[in-house]
Amino acid sequence: MLTGYGTKWLWPFNMVPFTGDSVFIIDPLYTVPFLFLLLIALTYPKSARKRRVINGMALLLTTSYLLRGIFAKQRAHTAFVEQLDQQGIAVTSLHASPEALTTFLRRGRADDEKNRYLGRWSIFDTSRNISRKVIPKNHELLVPYINDADVKKLLARRKYNVVARSTPQGVQLIPIQFGDLFGWREREENFMFGYLLYKDTQGNVAVSSSRWGEGIPKNWLNGLLQRVKGI
Repeated sequence: MLTGYGTKWLWPFNMVPFTGDSVFIIDPLYTVPFLFLLLIALTYPKSARKRRVINGMALLLTTSYLLRGIFAKQRAHTAFVEQLDQQGIAVTSLHASPEALTTFLRRGRADDEKNRYLGRWSIFDTSRNISRKVIPKNHELLVPYINDADVKKLLARRKYNVVARSTPQGVQLIPIQFGDLFGWREREENFMFGYLLYKDTQGNVAVSSSRWGEGIPKNWLNGLLQRVKGI
């Protein structure tokens, strides 16, 4: 429930997932300590007091980490709001999601009618000045394809968290709910994958998956760790 995917608590009456969006779907700082203590507990008999104590420690440690993620999200949200207000940017939505594998670094995703604003904030940042990227949505490029059933499903699944780019073949549709892979670097954004919308020789709308960006480089994890440290 606390990840970006959420949980459909009211299914089948309501299909909307409830999400805290405070921890990443994979977080080693949650999973590894929990698994380590669980394996230790398994070495004791079921009736052993030490087994209950170790299990309690595992639950206390991991639950505390989840709560810390909620507070970190609120701090990041406040930092992004202050930055946008100072720059006079009025947005319709703002999210402070966790970066991949960590809750210490947050992706700020804000929207107005025409643009999406992306930025990163670490709890170790010494400066309150958050660098950000402005990415035009270009949703008007989707007009020739918007009535196609497959395109409608795609947009509904992505909750319109997409930007569009014109290409010689048609329109590149890029999901951006996770932001760009190298958001802490001053460079062209890299969204990893997308969809190509085009019309075939008979004028029918076609959708195909397509790669976008340069892929994951070998130094990505090191770059992530450096950014978490506020560098």
